[in-house]
Amino acid sequence: MRIRKVALAFAASAMALAMPAQAQSEAPQVFERTGNWTADFGEDYCRLLRTFRSGDDEITLAFERIQPGPMMRMLIIGDSFRPYRGADRVGYRFEPREEAPPSDLSTEFASSRTPDGERLTILSSISLAEAPQFTQVFQQRSNAGDQTTDAALPAQGEPPRFPAYDPQAEQARASAIRSLVFEEGLSRPIRFDTGNMGDVMGVLQTCTSDLVSSWGVDAERHANLQRGAFPEPGPIIANNTIPFDQFARLTGNYNQVRVMVSEEGEPTSCHIHFPTLEEGVNQRVCEQVMENAEFQPALDAEGQPIASYWLVPVFVLLGPPES
Repeated sequence: MRIRKVALAFAASAMALAMPAQAQSEAPQVFERTGNWTADFGEDYCRLLRTFRSGDDEITLAFERIQPGPMMRMLIIGDSFRPYRGADRVGYRFEPREEAPPSDLSTEFASSRTPDGERLTILSSISLAEAPQFTQVFQQRSNAGDQTTDAALPAQGEPPRFPAYDPQAEQARASAIRSLVFEEGLSRPIRFDTGNMGDVMGVLQTCTSDLVSSWGVDAERHANLQRGAFPEPGPIIANNTIPFDQFARLTGNYNQVRVMVSEEGEPTSCHIHFPTLEEGVNQRVCEQVMENAEFQPALDAEGQPIASYWLVPVFVLLGPPES
């Protein structure tokens, strides 16, 4: 099965309900790895996928990145991965556990069906350790759910900074991993026997470095930024740009807006990663971004301006809901 065909086929998950206690205490169903990791690299993404089996049950996992950094999206294809009815998050952990960060993490998800009728679950964001937070320079709200995002706001006048990311530390952590466990939010817990994931992370790191290079960014200088490119405070797109009936298409952390920013701080182009909104809507989004956004340029390790990019979910561009 080609994951490319199904990556955009999803719908919003249901309202939150608690998972039954018996599901939490049930022994995980163990899925053993089969075959090898397979690469699927596109113009704006890096993806690795592999099939796992438990008896007659089969699940395909795919790890996906669209830029360098610790966060990944995860695609899970298979009917055995079944979130509990009404759950809005699933909990996960990589084992063996680390000592310092919290051992259990969780993420939002979206569920649908593939064209072949299999269950497709998209986990919005996962990481091998505690997820870092981006900082932005304006209040962020999602009109889709009227919820503030997880990103933190910096102190007045303080520029946003990229989350700390150490590729070598990530690979060392990945090399120690032997399994991935899902418990919270599932009707039955699942354990994937992933084995050593050091090579997986190494391939994703190399791919994302090549990816930003293809955008015209100096990947080596960009790896140690003092500061990422960021917009000046102020409205970027009108609140009515996204039709109400299309908000559900933003689940799964798709429809990300990437703005290329010159070393002078000028936006030079706008691109949509994994577009899920209608073409005309995304065109209006990019038109308004290019017209309204004013940027401070990224700074390299020496404090010198460098060509870079700003990549965010489209709902981040919206202002606070109108009263």
